[in-house]
Amino acid sequence: MDWDTAVRSYVTALRTADKAPRTVASYQGDLAGFRAWLEANHPEVLADVQRLNQDHLGDFLDWARRDAKDGGAGLHAKTARRRRLVLRQFGAYMAERGWVAHNPLPPEHAIRERTSGDGDLPVYLTEDESREFLQAVWRGLPRDDTPGRRWIVARDRAVFGLLLGAGLRISELCGIDMVTIMQAHRSGKLRVLGKGSKVREVPLKASTLGVLDSYEAVRPPTATTTYFISARLSAITAREIQRRIKQYAEACRIYKPLTPHKLRHTFATQALANGANLREVQVLLGHADIYTTEIYTHIAQEQLRSAVDKLPDVIPQLPRD
Repeated sequence: MDWDTAVRSYVTALRTADKAPRTVASYQGDLAGFRAWLEANHPEVLADVQRLNQDHLGDFLDWARRDAKDGGAGLHAKTARRRRLVLRQFGAYMAERGWVAHNPLPPEHAIRERTSGDGDLPVYLTEDESREFLQAVWRGLPRDDTPGRRWIVARDRAVFGLLLGAGLRISELCGIDMVTIMQAHRSGKLRVLGKGSKVREVPLKASTLGVLDSYEAVRPPTATTTYFISARLSAITAREIQRRIKQYAEACRIYKPLTPHKLRHTFATQALANGANLREVQVLLGHADIYTTEIYTHIAQEQLRSAVDKLPDVIPQLPRD
């Protein structure tokens, strides 16, 4: 079942149930907003609603509440809550008709609403957590330690080496082809096709190029020119990478809500913390507007606060009266 057919059926059901025309129009608007987000981020769902999962909905609601200057929609909390309700009801409708195995929207408590203050800061890994996460990736998952699957460990080392070492968007990573990687080996820079078909070049460390070499040495022969491939030897999907992130996070007991975009936040945060300036981070991330990048300065300030708090207290105590 494709998305548009499912929505038309749902809207017809609402009208048959004598819902007020204004309510129906409101529901249609909310579903259209989610459709536009899917088209930009997960177009495969539009062709088959069975591909819809709670990660899509969680990421959408996170984006919907995020301020516009930080790349989100900047929706009012009340509007975001209404969209969540409409999507849950639509998910239940599809489940009742057997178009999806179950309602893909999780219980209300599973999606935390963004709040003002510190809650608006993006989730990211500390340097220690990054090391723990990559150590889990380097060990691999138990299932991959079998003949015919060991190359997947090398692939994941390359995937997460790039996500954490170059700050790529997941769509950018999935779109890399073999020719682009050959050029990166020659120049030491990865040519990235970003949003709006804008091209940027991201310098790669020798260690990152090394894990790419290791993956290429064991990458199975396949007809696809896409650099990263799945266990089925077809182009890897964002959904598969998201699933692997959760498995590695569980393996090293990191309980933050990690997504590929959170790893991008991690790259930006650590770049600033280690001496890069805001303009440099903007170029590395491919942000069109530096105001989008400025959110990371708040994280850097938090790290400075933490560093100051850890300094020894050398100020002598005043005598008590």
